Amino acid sequence: MKQNFKWVVPVVASVLAAVGFFSLRTMTADHPVAPAARTVPAFSGTDLSGRKLSLADYKGKVVLLDFWATWCPPCRAEVPNLVKTYKANHGRGFDVIGISLDRDKAELKSYIKQNGMTWRQVYDGDTRYAIANKFGVQAIPATYLIDGTTGKILAENLRGAELTRAVNSALKARGK
Repeated sequence: MKQNFKWVVPVVASVLAAVGFFSLRTMTADHPVAPAARTVPAFSGTDLSGRKLSLADYKGKVVLLDFWATWCPPCRAEVPNLVKTYKANHGRGFDVIGISLDRDKAELKSYIKQNGMTWRQVYDGDTRYAIANKFGVQAIPATYLIDGTTGKILAENLRGAELTRAVNSALKARGK
């Protein structure tokens, strides 16, 4: 009977160690967006047209920072909703910054054009995923709804109708 359960202790120990590692990793200086830290870390990048981009460019707006990739099925599934939300609210002060974790820049550009994704995109692969690492992104899609003036995170990981509601609520709170 004892031999049937000799695998339990190593498995439980491994699971506990993994949980501890990922919890600690999320809270380190390399990963500053922890649940208690509600301000976006400073970041900058170069968009696909070669222009510098930072959150400071979006003062006065409600911004969705969207970490995604063309090879990610849930990311691709969310694109129609994101395009619809962007088109409906861009004139009211809503904007999107796409942070692509793609491997192939040409494929990324083609996908963006085919799907009407007219907001600025940063190809984070050029920087070894520096922006994603700064945010502690472990999986995609990962989104942060941000007040562009204060840099405060308003909500995280929004999709579908939840994204639309949060964007409308944030714009309404800003009087837009």
